[in-house]
Amino acid sequence: MDQKLTKPVLVLNKSWVAVGTTPLYKAFSLVFNNDNNKNKAEIIDIDCSPYTWDQWSVLKPQENEETISTVNYSFRIPQVIKLNSYDKIPRQRVIFCRSNLYKRDNYQCQYCAIKPGTEELTIDHVLPRCQGGMTTWENCVICCPECNKIKGGRLPHEVKHKKFPSGMKLLKEPVMPKYREIKMQTFYPSWKQWLDTTYWNIELENDN
Repeated sequence: MDQKLTKPVLVLNKSWVAVGTTPLYKAFSLVFNNDNNKNKAEIIDIDCSPYTWDQWSVLKPQENEETISTVNYSFRIPQVIKLNSYDKIPRQRVIFCRSNLYKRDNYQCQYCAIKPGTEELTIDHVLPRCQGGMTTWENCVICCPECNKIKGGRLPHEVKHKKFPSGMKLLKEPVMPKYREIKMQTFYPSWKQWLDTTYWNIELENDN
């Protein structure tokens, strides 16, 4: 399969609310599909104008604009589509797992701020498990091996060490990340207007 066909396309629901992404080949399928003589989806251009495929296919690609080609034609690659019947907002849940925790903490030790690489990072419980600390978004942070060893089974402020003469301090408070921070990173500048909404900033339910 052409690698371009797997590029992400932002999907809006009928009310113009972002609800996820889909590969380009699936976006084309939705745009081509008819339901009672009405297309299941339409393409939304950068200026928010809606287009059917017949309308979109005659638009001339701009210079340096990414395209997808057939034997005889080159077409602009759509970046956003809008569903014409789906009006729901699916519940987006951020799974508590190692990879998402690393993304939340920017692959950075939350005590000394270094970025040694994922293979050298560990997970630290702010409130140690030996003191009843739970494995949750709010109690786990990414940590380098040295800081993890220095902290041991103590709370950060209890640590007295030459590297941390005033005790260890977290770079930021550990919280459950928003779905967009983990899964919906802006792929195209044209997505920004759809992602910078209240919907993407609401508090999400913890999976634990």
